[in-house]
Amino acid sequence: MSTKIYNGVKFKSKDWKEVLYQLISLKKVAIEMGNNSIKKRDLELFISANKLIDKDSFDIFNHVRSAVDDDYNNYLFSPRMKFSVILYPSKEGDIYGYYFTGINEYDKLLDPFVNEYAYYDNTDQPEDLMEEEWNERGKRWDEMVPNNFSDTGFQYQIVSADDLDRGQIQGLIKEVMLYLKRDNKLEEIGIK
Repeated sequence: MSTKIYNGVKFKSKDWKEVLYQLISLKKVAIEMGNNSIKKRDLELFISANKLIDKDSFDIFNHVRSAVDDDYNNYLFSPRMKFSVILYPSKEGDIYGYYFTGINEYDKLLDPFVNEYAYYDNTDQPEDLMEEEWNERGKRWDEMVPNNFSDTGFQYQIVSADDLDRGQIQGLIKEVMLYLKRDNKLEEIGIK
């Protein structure tokens, strides 16, 4: 089996309550970052590619929410904003995690609370790690995650589709719709 744990981390704290409070403390700023990451161009592509031009801003917002909620599988050019961490306990009392991010800026939010604990067996270990430590990481991740990430860990959603700011995103949708309908932009992208 090939193991690739690119977003693996080891929490500095061994206290579950403290780790959960740390994750909760990220929520407000992460939600703001997620909503602010959705730009007019993202929505223009989303509306055009998914042929939503005939919908009103309320319906389009609901499509955006559905796109984010279903992990971007059923829509083209879905805005990405989700952020979650799956936590794994170790026998030694350490807490490990694997995080999923919709935007790169989320990575920095975890930095004060974690140390990098990635592992991948498709290349040599990083130069700053001894081979023994690198192999130990691989064994540990294989034990914690024998199949799917969510099968053995506790998942905490920091940012989800429920956190979309309806007023902010609908305002952007309205601006995009005006832009698309003005100056024959619809014909340029193949919609008449």
